[in-house]
Amino acid sequence: MGWCRLMRVQNSDNSNTPPVVNLVDAARLSEAILAMLDTRLNALEQALSDMVNSTPGEGAGELEPLLTTRDVARLLGCDQRSVHRWLRDGVVPEPIRIGGVLRWYAPGIREWIMSKQGTLKLEGGSANEGA
Repeated sequence: MGWCRLMRVQNSDNSNTPPVVNLVDAARLSEAILAMLDTRLNALEQALSDMVNSTPGEGAGELEPLLTTRDVARLLGCDQRSVHRWLRDGVVPEPIRIGGVLRWYAPGIREWIMSKQGTLKLEGGSANEGA
């Protein structure tokens, strides 16, 4: 039961006067609101836990995080400008563009790095092999 309904119960005579809430009613209302918030918080915590603990491909956790240019640069051990240059030169995988912002799928970047392991030598910046 929502807290608005609880307040309306206090003034069931259909008058325009504001309901009179005594201390007992206020305490009950506070308890009801806290119980409702506690229930919703528990549901959110459970949903978050399910998302974090699920494996890719099942349920709500199937989406991998998207990496920013900064994330990709950190993985490669280089500057963000190098990532942009390598993108322009076709060295790194194509990102997706969301409103003009570049994002890479984490599994795609991991696979690309693993496929280049031991052979990843990029001009214009250094890339840590095996990163």
